[in-house]
Amino acid sequence: MGGYDLDDSQTNIFTSTDGITWTGRRSATPESLLGVTYANGQFIAVGEAETIVTSPDGFTWTNHSPGIRGGFYGVAGGPGQFVAVGGDIMTSPDGVTWTSRISSVTSDTLTGVAFGKGRFVNVGGLFAGGGGLIIPMPDGSDGGVILNSLDGVAWTKTLETPHRFYEVIFANDTFVSVGSAGTILTSGNGVDWVASDSTTTNNLHGVAIGNGQFIAVGEKGTVVTSPDGVLWTQHSAGLTTQLEAVTYGNGQFVAVGYDFRHWGWEWGG
Repeated sequence: MGGYDLDDSQTNIFTSTDGITWTGRRSATPESLLGVTYANGQFIAVGEAETIVTSPDGFTWTNHSPGIRGGFYGVAGGPGQFVAVGGDIMTSPDGVTWTSRISSVTSDTLTGVAFGKGRFVNVGGLFAGGGGLIIPMPDGSDGGVILNSLDGVAWTKTLETPHRFYEVIFANDTFVSVGSAGTILTSGNGVDWVASDSTTTNNLHGVAIGNGQFIAVGEKGTVVTSPDGVLWTQHSAGLTTQLEAVTYGNGQFVAVGYDFRHWGWEWGG
């Protein structure tokens, strides 16, 4: 699990084999990390101030900078291609060299991306910037967007919704996207979407699958789980701070966030 530790600013990635007990790892950056994925044999985490760090095992990390302004909020891998999103869309064949693919189909901030069924799906919405973090609009306005692409380069707008999206994943043959006001949508093809009851009205920032279940995390320490992405249960995680993203790969959960002080949780049923 990751965050920003004032006493040790580079211990901002945490790893776990069961999603309950977490161990701090040095990430090679002091920046807040806002998205993480495992694909093509390596972990890639992205964040504010152009930050991209990679690791083959989740333990040892290398810092890469694509040399652009702004930050990244999500990253995904497909066959021979990584896609990172934020105010820009960037692609890379190896996680080291990155090319801008900014899309003209939306001016919204893009916060999550996933690959499945032969296509990338990209989600986002109306956000206000703040220190590289994604925060709701100060006037209370809301709204979300979903894009899709067959190659990560050319993008098509699929859906606009009244609630912004923070993250999307593809697992168990299903796309699952989470967002503001507890929004969860699922899709079997990345084009047609159905709403699910998340059992919470808190903003949900990240979602992953591991050990046979989906896990979505969000504001105020919110944790909800589902066996299928459709029926969800809320758990008391004992946390009160922002949880931004979570992934599973190579036998372990890796979650990232900011202003985080806790290194583990126990679900209360």
